[in-house]
Amino acid sequence: GHLTHGAKVSSSGKMYESCFYGVELDGRIDYEKVREIAKKEKPKLIVCGASAYARVIDFAKFREIADEIGAYLFADIAHIAGLVVAGEHPSPFPHAHVVSSTTHKTLRGPRGGIIMTNDEELAKKINS
Repeated sequence: GHLTHGAKVSSSGKMYESCFYGVELDGRIDYEKVREIAKKEKPKLIVCGASAYARVIDFAKFREIADEIGAYLFADIAHIAGLVVAGEHPSPFPHAHVVSSTTHKTLRGPRGGIIMTNDEELAKKINS
């Protein structure tokens, strides 16, 4: 996830317990290691997306892992949204339960944020 996800100085770090999956020496996510951690920790939410990851994220693999443990998949695409829109990076939309982005980073709009889901129940929870 983003460098600030779960950081103790942020709201997510104060309100939630986070565990991290990291990358291998070659800089790639080890999805089997993610699966092992997920099975052990049993999170309710798996966050994928990155602020400093130069590789393609396998959103389908993350969804497979989330489904195995009954977790939601949340994709933060703030730093790659422009690439996703242009078709240069795979889209998380067929896979993630929730996708978030900013409007001002790679989309080059005014400062703001967007949260997207096609699940009505999740949308109600997000909006409440």
